[in-house]
Amino acid sequence: METIAIEYGGDWTIRVVERHLTHPSYHFLGGYYQGELATMASVSIFAGYSRVDDVFTREKFRGKGFAGGMIHHLINYHRNISQNYLYLQSDLPSAIKIYEKAGFSRLPKDFQFWVAYKEHN
Repeated sequence: METIAIEYGGDWTIRVVERHLTHPSYHFLGGYYQGELATMASVSIFAGYSRVDDVFTREKFRGKGFAGGMIHHLINYHRNISQNYLYLQSDLPSAIKIYEKAGFSRLPKDFQFWVAYKEHN
């Protein structure tokens, strides 16, 4: 929680994460490097689809492949617990490249953000 407070800033974020962690449909994943949290992501499982959220890599670990590794791990983790489609949204070009490389495809709709899905395969 300390890392989340430092990187995201504040008690509000910690309260939100703590509330999410009480739900069985919410899965929080953390990637560590030399004992330090480097990257994180979450997946929430609903009826028929699952949403990827909270994808974040700490600044000092950016540009080193941690986010891509986390997304691949999240996909494999999700494959073992659900048959749902994965979906996400982003407006960050660097993140969109990572998602596309991991096999996400942009939804052919006019959304404000880049919205993509990945079939369970």
